[in-house]
Amino acid sequence: MEQVAIEEGSPEQTSIRVRLEESRVLYEVIGILESNHSLIESIDQEQNNFERVFLEIVEGGVQGA
Repeated sequence: MEQVAIEEGSPEQTSIRVRLEESRVLYEVIGILESNHSLIESIDQEQNNFERVFLEIVEGGVQGA
């Protein structure tokens, strides 16, 4: 399940947080940004931990009920 969060810090800088199930999708996202002449200043990778995965499962169960 891909997720996107966009945060505009200023008119010149916008942060995009993307959750990807497959790493190949990252290349598609980068391609889209480059085709729109966006400047990518940095890319950070965050690994899931068991607590986060558990909370997402529980929250998804509550929302789906």
